Amino acid sequence: MAGSLATGTRSRSLSRKCAGTAMTSGGVATLPTSLGKAGTFGIKATFGGDVWNQTSFGTAPQVVSLYPTTTSVSTTPNPSAHGESITIIATVSSAAPGGATGTVQFKEGASLILGTAPLVSGTATLIDMKVLPSGPDTITANYLGRWSVGQEFGTTTQTVTPRPRPRGTRRKSRRPRRSS
Repeated sequence: MAGSLATGTRSRSLSRKCAGTAMTSGGVATLPTSLGKAGTFGIKATFGGDVWNQTSFGTAPQVVSLYPTTTSVSTTPNPSAHGESITIIATVSSAAPGGATGTVQFKEGASLILGTAPLVSGTATLIDMKVLPSGPDTITANYLGRWSVGQEFGTTTQTVTPRPRPRGTRRKSRRPRRSS
């Protein structure tokens, strides 16, 4: 029967795993599925044939992108006194279903890890009991991501005022003494 539409079933596989089987209707088979993670996947549809049509297959790439995220970080109090604890708050927003989940790593400077905290409703909080050096300190919050959400970081500057000198101490003079 020339020109007839294919009838029967088609199966679709994702990365060598069978995603399911769907009936054809009007020569089209539709199979909703979730890929579960970001990446590029090869989609293969196979038609098993029927009385009028032979077996065939087709392939296509499917690109699944990560949901973008935005990470912001703040500290309180800012400025703080030398030796005073600070609270570091990171807020991670994402359009991913359920929002951003996972953990945030907090750092001072390029390498000093202050700690990690879980995201709860998009917010991670760390109370830093460590003594940050006096002056401006760069605090970074690194959102470590999950399978469907990209990694992101935010920074802020925490100013730590120097420790006051004990009363009764004098500065050493840097001027050379004059000889008489």
